Amino acid sequence: MESSTVTMSLCLLFTFCCLFLISSAAPQKALYKLDDSWPLNTSVFTGQVYSVDIDEKAGEIYVSQRGVKFHPIVVFSEDGHLKRVLTFDTSVVSMIHGLRVFQNVTSGQTSVWVTDLGNATYGHTVKGFSPEGKLETMIGTAGTAGTGLAPVQFDHVADLAFNEKGEMYIVDGDGGSNNRLIKLSKDFKLMWHVGGPNSTKDGYFDVPHSVELDEHNRVWVADRMNGRLQAFDADTGKFLGKWTSCFSTGQPYSVRISKDKTHFIVALLNESKILLVATPPNAGAIGECVVLDTITLPQNTAPHLVGVNNKSGVFYVAELKTHTCQKFVPIERKKNKIYNDL
Repeated sequence: MESSTVTMSLCLLFTFCCLFLISSAAPQKALYKLDDSWPLNTSVFTGQVYSVDIDEKAGEIYVSQRGVKFHPIVVFSEDGHLKRVLTFDTSVVSMIHGLRVFQNVTSGQTSVWVTDLGNATYGHTVKGFSPEGKLETMIGTAGTAGTGLAPVQFDHVADLAFNEKGEMYIVDGDGGSNNRLIKLSKDFKLMWHVGGPNSTKDGYFDVPHSVELDEHNRVWVADRMNGRLQAFDADTGKFLGKWTSCFSTGQPYSVRISKDKTHFIVALLNESKILLVATPPNAGAIGECVVLDTITLPQNTAPHLVGVNNKSGVFYVAELKTHTCQKFVPIERKKNKIYNDL
């Protein structure tokens, strides 16, 4: 009886060792796959595609572009059909950079927000539109770049993010003079700001290009020219840490968090790559930067900003040089059958 027990234990140990070795030696499996059938109509793209976000409630994808004879915002269904285009007078919308869809949980209303870094009548502003394209809100000094905070002024404002309360985080300085992260209340009053003249110091930026929130009350900034992600306390703006090791070969242009909150989706424009970077599992210290997977796009794709569908886990990439927007679908993970049978 004792001999039989020892034999069984050794067999189990041998099996687990084999599984460990196979797992360690096997190449890392991809987390996403390209859906090359999306969108169904690409002829609507006539210029550089800059940003994208999703209205999960309506199942609509908003894509911004610039170009000659173009529609600044194009709206698709999740299956790729063109639903409508939003066209504006050039004095109202000049040069869209960032785009976010915000769902107000209190009112149930949906709004589409863009950062406009152009020099037109309503340039250098952050604007909120209805889903039909009606201008509802404008923040900043219209048509004038500036450094002021009371009232707030922008200079080449790049990107924005919202928390559930409707408070807004804005990165201001895609080549402008401000290089800062600003937090506004839900009624657009200044709560705090960090940054200043472009610098490599902690808590400062050199082209803060994209912004995102995680589930542990941190706000992350893609500090493009400094080649790093920086993390701050979302309530106070306190600097929490930085990641540089993952970006030694490329500058981070976009940072968005995955549906399951396990990783960031980071676009490297000049390298035409998407990095999937593990998020810190707990509150507090951010630890070291770990790349889970890399999606290598064709050369000269120039991925710019990314949007994530928080219902399906799909993410979309706005591309400057290919003049399109691509869709990536999460690959379902299957449990190991041998492990399950043990």
